[in-house]
Amino acid sequence: MKKKELLGFSCLSALLLVFAASMNMNAANAVQTRFSIYDPTYQSNISTANVTETFTVEIRVADVTQLIGWGFYLQWNASILDFVRCDEGPFLNRSGSFQSDFGPVRKPGIPGWPYDDTMYVTNSLIAPTQDMAATGSGVIATVTFSVKAEGKSTLHLHDTLLLGWIPRGMGTPPIIEHVVEDGYFILPAPKIFINPPRILGPAFGVGKLFDINISIANVNNLYNWSLGLSWSPGLLDAMEIAQGPFLKNVGTTNPQPEINQAKGFLNISNTLVGEPLGGVNGSGTLATVTFLVEAKGRTDLIIYPSKLYKSDGSPILHVRVDSSFSNVNIDVAITNVDVTPTSVRVGESVTITVDTRNEGEIEENIDITVYYGNKTVESRSVSDLPAGNSTTLTIEWKTISVTPGTYTITAKADPVPGEVNLDNNVKEADKKVTVSGGLFDMMPLLIGGVVVAATGGTTGFFLYRRRSKNRNKS
Repeated sequence: MKKKELLGFSCLSALLLVFAASMNMNAANAVQTRFSIYDPTYQSNISTANVTETFTVEIRVADVTQLIGWGFYLQWNASILDFVRCDEGPFLNRSGSFQSDFGPVRKPGIPGWPYDDTMYVTNSLIAPTQDMAATGSGVIATVTFSVKAEGKSTLHLHDTLLLGWIPRGMGTPPIIEHVVEDGYFILPAPKIFINPPRILGPAFGVGKLFDINISIANVNNLYNWSLGLSWSPGLLDAMEIAQGPFLKNVGTTNPQPEINQAKGFLNISNTLVGEPLGGVNGSGTLATVTFLVEAKGRTDLIIYPSKLYKSDGSPILHVRVDSSFSNVNIDVAITNVDVTPTSVRVGESVTITVDTRNEGEIEENIDITVYYGNKTVESRSVSDLPAGNSTTLTIEWKTISVTPGTYTITAKADPVPGEVNLDNNVKEADKKVTVSGGLFDMMPLLIGGVVVAATGGTTGFFLYRRRSKNRNKS
């Protein structure tokens, strides 16, 4: 356990000092509230990325009631990972609807913090009322790491604290009991994935058959595995599950496939049986699933749950990578970008209009970002835009703190699931915007006893009289 002499940075830290010794987050009594690490990329508590790349994990709470504050330590293997940053999540302050006291983040490299493998942060609502207290599940923080080397690192949460609401003046906020779930980083990570990663295009019309392979990579000593796969049952019909060669090529196996087409779900498991009892290493295909296309549409093919075991019965940590199917035309486009005026001074505003169109066959949600040069002006979302329809966004670009120069204005629509044609997702404005010196950029000129200041094209004169040291008092 790490020492707490460095935690006097906030009110919440002081509470942690008082109560940490009395907390037992893994007590035998059952509690539903969870404090956990989650990687949204792999939809699990396992993360992976290549050397020099970054990855971000979410620190989540689940099934919490009337939360007003939290704190945690996070520890990692410093020979594998470098800490990059920690940011506040949207759950406690409702995405900025309430004021919160986030941080400061105690992290490697700051004066007085002696650890190169640990960070610490707290957050609390400011002057919380009962209706401000957060209930439910959500992200309280995000933490980003960069990868230094191959290997495995536990992302260890400890001395976690959740504080509940209490009326002001009624005492100390109560501690919310919870269980803690660590995360893990692995490189190279054992991985279960679907090949091909996306099944797209009108060639997969009604009545067509296609196969997907459920494959595995970077595994050692695999002896037994099981997984589920889900899809939209009105769109696809699972016809057959065939055992892949990964296990059966090295010994006797016992595959157990089961399809529930009504729910759009299948289960399959397989294990080596008999002698020898060693597992299989490497990469290969676990199973092949044949689908019949029943309609037009799109669906995700989601692997969940999945379990891998070694020959000694111990579990194998791994990541999952899902797939998607679409046989409809999916295409969103930026059709026009206009700016006015095209010449402003720093601090003045530019109006940017962006026309976007859903050129596909089904309703879409579109995320659009506008840039000046390579910097973001603003991001907007368009919800439920019908097929064949267009809409116009109007964005005000306030050029405060913008460096003078001439800028290209660009709008970009994020690719939507199943989109193939990305050439029309980005468009530049026909005219560039020139931002010149600011409203108050001209230095005052002292001429004799007069100061001349140019402000927005208007010259003002202000009398300036130096006080004489020998001035007689009246």
